[in-house]
Amino acid sequence: MQDKARILQLAQHIFPTEARNYAKSRGWEPVAVKGRLWVFRHSNKQRLRQLIIPKDQEDDAYAEAIFEVIQRIADDEKRSPLSVASDLLMPNSDILRFRVTGEDAMTGTLLLEDAYSLFEGAKRAILSAACSVVNKTAHHLRMSRSEAEEMLKACKLGQTEYGSFVAKIACPLDAVETDIPLFDNDTPFVRKATTLLASACCMIVESIENDTVEPLMKKNSQSPIITSNLCDALIRMHGTRDKRKIGLDITWASNPSIPIPDVPNRVVFKSEYFRIIDQIGKSLRPKNEADYPQELLGTVETLNGDVGEDGRRSGEVILSLLLPDEGAVRAKVMLGAEEYADAVKAHEKGRSYIMVKGVLYRDIRIAYIKDIECFKLVDPGHPQ
Repeated sequence: MQDKARILQLAQHIFPTEARNYAKSRGWEPVAVKGRLWVFRHSNKQRLRQLIIPKDQEDDAYAEAIFEVIQRIADDEKRSPLSVASDLLMPNSDILRFRVTGEDAMTGTLLLEDAYSLFEGAKRAILSAACSVVNKTAHHLRMSRSEAEEMLKACKLGQTEYGSFVAKIACPLDAVETDIPLFDNDTPFVRKATTLLASACCMIVESIENDTVEPLMKKNSQSPIITSNLCDALIRMHGTRDKRKIGLDITWASNPSIPIPDVPNRVVFKSEYFRIIDQIGKSLRPKNEADYPQELLGTVETLNGDVGEDGRRSGEVILSLLLPDEGAVRAKVMLGAEEYADAVKAHEKGRSYIMVKGVLYRDIRIAYIKDIECFKLVDPGHPQ
């Protein structure tokens, strides 16, 4: 009953023309105009369905009529009525739902750190796809193209949904204006980006399920669609729980002048796929990326060392590295007693910066730094 009340509330704000445009874009056929009503039909193997959409939003019975329209669309698309209603309120946006399913997400909640990783991964997936629209490459060293940033700034965050935890992101089709010759048709930049994202995700899953990862990588090397950046984003979304699935559901904008793309709008990454996704991502990175030491700035998050025979503590430290265009990346490092003492000082001071020089390696859960040449506290007034 609460859901119905909420849907009726939303239904009152859905424009008649937007309900009509959505129906047409999903294959419902207009069959008649009866007075102040539009009538559509949709046939499948089981039954013939009808939609009756009133033209006058101010009618007392409008919300109930649109509620019935929403119910029938939801039944046809095997989605929740509440999801359909909320999508009808954003008709000019492609709606991306990055969905976490697992025992810990059934109540619509996640650990704060896991939720942050989901949203950060979703952001990076969008940026990766947007950059790939303009520059087809297997690895984007920087994801700071103006078109990608402009698209990201226009994206809006929606509410999560029951039975899972969902990062719902609305991508307005008119978010990016460009005069680049690449865009020589009427397909908006944003639609190109969301279509590329859907295609790349489907290609990854299909190659894993069909055991065709190697042929896909050869094909991808000639015309890159899948990037290391996307793989990193998916791994980040997966978080720390081994039995968790990540799904991507897309509701395409119902703009009548922009056709629905011929790509699947739903894909699921099972938990066991992420080890392979990590391998794919590593294969797409430049081969010499980890071959040389780098100066890395960060903070000390966790001290896991042990006291030795000399009474001094040394061992594992978890850092949060601040990498350009990547934000915070967790990394493990093994420190001797002197460097460990500096790590303790940084941790005790609270968010003090450290600088470590070494070779950074990536892994599916956490990065790690080897061949340490330098580890020291950084003057708080000069973090660079």
